Amino acid sequence: MIIFNVDEKNDTEKTRLEIAKRIRDLGISVDHYIKSDKLAKQFSYAESKHISFGIFVEKSFADDQEVKIRNLASRQDYLVHIDNLEKELPDILCV
Repeated sequence: MIIFNVDEKNDTEKTRLEIAKRIRDLGISVDHYIKSDKLAKQFSYAESKHISFGIFVEKSFADDQEVKIRNLASRQDYLVHIDNLEKELPDILCV
């Protein structure tokens, strides 16, 4: 799993780091892409590492408290409220 950096100004960096910790606490390996590279480069990185799922913390997170989890192979998206992350993530990943 990878947490993509879709925020050019890095306003969501603290949130992304907190989410990474919560995922690791579930025993799930997660990379956190720190650089503000274009999304295509981040996808290439994920592909080179054979990463199947990505998390997007978008600018609207401050309002709706939802993250988008994407199956990178099928491109299927799941919107998950941050309060339900630990409950829903294992089901999405089929862990």
